[in-house]
Amino acid sequence: RGNVSLLLQYGSRNVLVDCGKTFRETALRWFRKHDVDAIDAVILTHGHADAVGGIDDLRDVQRPFSAATPVYLNIETKRVCQSAYPYLFPRRKASDVPRRIAQLDWRVISDNEDFQVHGIPTKAFPVYHGGTYISLGFSFGKDKPFVYISDVSSFPEETLRTISSLSPISTLVIDALNRGGHNSHLSLPEAIEFVKVIRPGKAYFVGMTCSLGLHQEVNEELKSISRESGIEMELACDGLSVRIEMTG
Repeated sequence: RGNVSLLLQYGSRNVLVDCGKTFRETALRWFRKHDVDAIDAVILTHGHADAVGGIDDLRDVQRPFSAATPVYLNIETKRVCQSAYPYLFPRRKASDVPRRIAQLDWRVISDNEDFQVHGIPTKAFPVYHGGTYISLGFSFGKDKPFVYISDVSSFPEETLRTISSLSPISTLVIDALNRGGHNSHLSLPEAIEFVKVIRPGKAYFVGMTCSLGLHQEVNEELKSISRESGIEMELACDGLSVRIEMTG
């Protein structure tokens, strides 16, 4: 599979969440199939390579003659990007730089911030991604929001209260690496228990390793758990398209 990421298609806008090492091959494989002609904004969850390793390739999916693409990220992730891609932080105004590199408008957000991305109400909240390392989760929309938590091992108490306050959640995307546990990711059993507490309308698990088992067989297991819990759950996959209702 490719690195975990999300593309929100909202009206005529395309908002990308994370741009990892496999971004280019993923874009070549899936963008045309899903009628994605350009990326209008980027949101970054954290500074690891599976989330920021493809940023240089954004130049190939920017709209011609448009303003610089906004990139929303926290200060720590910006420092990582600035160290790895100093040429994407030109001292001149983006409009004065020939488009031989991605023209990006870096917008630092706090770890607990409400903001708008091309009209989409968006809320950031911090989660732990191994020890006290912070990755960001996000909710999109106001009533019955869509919640995305791609890299998480545990939750600060304040974040648990924030997520609970979002109820009812229409759709939850949540990290589920394996069955046996890991220091920087939830296991599938841990993710299932979290879903049962939060009780979204539907839950998708992402970030799985091959050790979890065959995709179809695990989804059959999840069907049984879904019937018992009354919550639809399944493994996501590359290229998955899901229709969700988001209110502004």
